[in-house]
Amino acid sequence: MKKVTLLVSLLFVAFAVWADPVITSKSRITLSTTGQPDKELNMVVSSSFSDAYDNTYDAEAANPGGVYIYSGGERYSTWASNGYTAGLALGYGAVAGNTSYTLKFSEFEGSSYTIYDMVAYQAIEVNGSTPDYAFTTESVLEDTEVYDRFVINLDVTTENLKTCFDGTVLQIKENPIFGPITVKWVKAGDQSHEFVYGTTEIDLTNTTYFPSDVNNYIIEFGTGAAQRAMKVTVVR
Repeated sequence: MKKVTLLVSLLFVAFAVWADPVITSKSRITLSTTGQPDKELNMVVSSSFSDAYDNTYDAEAANPGGVYIYSGGERYSTWASNGYTAGLALGYGAVAGNTSYTLKFSEFEGSSYTIYDMVAYQAIEVNGSTPDYAFTTESVLEDTEVYDRFVINLDVTTENLKTCFDGTVLQIKENPIFGPITVKWVKAGDQSHEFVYGTTEIDLTNTTYFPSDVNNYIIEFGTGAAQRAMKVTVVR
């Protein structure tokens, strides 16, 4: 009897190992552009998956183009993980002759997530009712793979902006304000230079961007109601 019980127990363990994972969330993103067939990215979430390659669940994109998760130097048309990982790159192929694209969202279940557009500085909340998202790309990017425009669940959860200025270089320790970083100064009219979100260091003595005879600057983080600003004086 003990042998029978043991065999039955082992059989249940084997079935547990072979059982399909319990999917807790899923989402489909479709990329549309004129003259090209729609391309899809499918994402599934289960505690059984990881950010590493999960055999039979993760699927690398068979051909260039389309929309995909870009991770570890590979493009994935199906991405299986244990969550919508912070900082995950959402890539797409910009085709020749096209600069207008649309992201469409469907097959949503479970947890919502956010896609950050690092060029237009828009945050797309993906849930069961997310509208289509139209965007344009520069013509110089035609016929290329774009990896650095869209990011899933960018970490913008810190509460306070933290910076350090030593008289010449502004170091940005934490920046919770999603948007451009704009450095303004006055010299024959208002002038400015814009840095992308995620910039961690700005050298205000760099004459590529700033005049050598201006010492006073205003630095703005983000736009609109969430914007924060600070004044700095360069020590020369």
